[in-house]
Amino acid sequence: MLLVAISMMAFVMVLGELGIEIGPILAAAVLTYLKGLRPQGKAGFAFGSFGWGRGGPEAVNEFMESMKWEMLRDPLKSKYGPTVDILDECRSAGKMLAEKAKEMTE
Repeated sequence: MLLVAISMMAFVMVLGELGIEIGPILAAAVLTYLKGLRPQGKAGFAFGSFGWGRGGPEAVNEFMESMKWEMLRDPLKSKYGPTVDILDECRSAGKMLAEKAKEMTE
């Protein structure tokens, strides 16, 4: 649960999940644990990939919203693997995240 310990100290977070077949699975345990800890004052966004099963990035986004975190953008999603456009969007989102972290630490 190193991820959870680090997340409690972070100002910004990006949480990802894939929903290739049936929806969100991988992050379920971490998200459930985080929900119990109720970390406040966070900002970030969700990201993930999907195949025929959708819902991974959206489920993570709903979790973040339920925790009253500041959502910096809609979920960043890619069908199967990222395209050049998605990778450009990832870079832009990373810059935005870094700017928000800097703002929150000042």
